[in-house]
Amino acid sequence: MVIKELQTTNLEDFFEVPKFVYQNDPIWVTESKESVKFAISRLESPQFYVAYSDEKPVARLVISTQKEVGWISFFECVESYQDLGRDLLLHAEEILRERGAKSVSIPRNDNMHVGFQTTRFQDQQTVGTPHNPEYYIQIVQELGYTIESKSKSFIVNISDLQPPPAPTITIRNFDKEKLHQEVAIFNRLNKSVFGKFEHYRPRTLEEEMSFVRSFLPFLDPNLALIAESSDGQAIGFFITLPDVNQALKGKKITRARAVTIAVHPDYQKKGVGVALARRMVENIQKGGRYVTGEISWVLESNESPLKLVRKIKHRIGREFTTYRKQI
Repeated sequence: MVIKELQTTNLEDFFEVPKFVYQNDPIWVTESKESVKFAISRLESPQFYVAYSDEKPVARLVISTQKEVGWISFFECVESYQDLGRDLLLHAEEILRERGAKSVSIPRNDNMHVGFQTTRFQDQQTVGTPHNPEYYIQIVQELGYTIESKSKSFIVNISDLQPPPAPTITIRNFDKEKLHQEVAIFNRLNKSVFGKFEHYRPRTLEEEMSFVRSFLPFLDPNLALIAESSDGQAIGFFITLPDVNQALKGKKITRARAVTIAVHPDYQKKGVGVALARRMVENIQKGGRYVTGEISWVLESNESPLKLVRKIKHRIGREFTTYRKQI
């Protein structure tokens, strides 16, 4: 085995590894190089490593640090080379230790790329979510990693949804014609709502714009909602995306993924989230385009969205787990 550190100007082998991992996997959706590069650009001094067997790239990862926590991102390993995958992870731990890390979290990078899929590997990979082989879990557990956090997904039939009773609150659709204004709203609310979480990394306004532009071509304005206070200030939002992964598989889009719901702390527990959910149900049922929906990811510790989920008919979908190890 040979382990090489790659430079950002020469990442061809880095992007080759998943092709070997998933070549016979009907679930996997080809990763977007642009989205991966965007996530990597937000990491603190990222380093890229690839493991080779007979000059073939068979495992990869990216390392970075967040204070005294090392992050391992975009880990991939071909099944027949799991031993090399373990060696690569051990090599990464040593480099992170030299960089001052006292623990390692895997897999983690941007706020939107967290956790290995750990259940229901037969379920379809929805837009913006990861998919990975089941043996990844065994690899990290054998190296002493333990569960750090879990996120769940929930599957609903759109026709089963009932608009919940909600207070009268002004809710409007996302306005693509006022993109900069809308992005500024998302940026401000994201920071105020999610900034309390340990590993949340706030985006700059420019980064937020790049992120929004990545899904703007397939954004349905009727499924991107903004709640406003009586004086016209944005106080919450609810974003659901059409599952373009279906289109990438040559299928008609009949599924949507509820990506995020957020309410400013000053307006929480005042019915804003329920009002957003009511309007979302009303909008998504119009026209009969969508048959099923996925609500993900919902942290096990995030009680507010869990309360909303418990009020609707659903089944448990895929689970995503982040692991941690002291080094």
